[in-house]
Amino acid sequence: MKSFELAILDLDGTILDPGADPCIDPRVVQAVARVQQAGTPVTLATGRTLDYARPLVRHLGIRLPVVASQGAVVGWAETGQILHEEPLDRPTSDEVMAWARRARHVVALYVHRRGHPLRVLQNREAREPEYYDHLFGTPRCLVPLSPLAPDERVLKFIAVNPPEEPDLKSWLRRRFGDRVWLTRTHADLLEGTSPGVDKGSGVARLLEHLGIPPRRVLFIGDNENDLPVFRLVGTSVAMGTAPEHVRAAAAWVAPPLAEAGAALALERYLPTEGP
Repeated sequence: MKSFELAILDLDGTILDPGADPCIDPRVVQAVARVQQAGTPVTLATGRTLDYARPLVRHLGIRLPVVASQGAVVGWAETGQILHEEPLDRPTSDEVMAWARRARHVVALYVHRRGHPLRVLQNREAREPEYYDHLFGTPRCLVPLSPLAPDERVLKFIAVNPPEEPDLKSWLRRRFGDRVWLTRTHADLLEGTSPGVDKGSGVARLLEHLGIPPRRVLFIGDNENDLPVFRLVGTSVAMGTAPEHVRAAAAWVAPPLAEAGAALALERYLPTEGP
């Protein structure tokens, strides 16, 4: 029996440079191809949207559903078919929208409406548009924020809060209490989802759908938002550039992104040749 039935990869900081264009190191692409050819499927768990993941799924030859939007969405990136969505409840969505309208921070809201494409609404810009295109994805709308339509809810939100500024996380915890789950996903970014919704809950739903026990899963990630998955799966790998507390929680620490650490982790734990 194989030791692993599935490998799951984070995107930014693990196989994508969070400060550059979405280009995956050829060594990672090759490693993913080899482990899949040898019989271990691979998929993604990311804070990015399902649409953002679509070309990456094609490039990597992934055929399984992926976990997207920080665990709020599970579905097939290739077709857009959704297995599960969990936005904020309507009262909290309205409160988040009202806060974002007045916030001095740059905030992006991912607005969910069943049967319609996800809308990315941004309250303002403080840097060049390309910076926000990369952080938030495209298309995004820079518009004066207005109240949500009756059937709209916020799937997640992102606030730009770099290390040199006061930490927004504690303020948002006081503002929204346990109605929003908050996590840092990037040195500059703080994200909010529905309570109980994180990458771990998304991966748990995916594994239930696939019928795979969590102990038979390898996960590779690099940041605080990956810790719920670390606690769920059988084996977790942190990238060498991960924060210290994330590295401490992993079974193994891989070399950094620049050295294709994810490829080395796949090759360390998974067969790369068929029987």
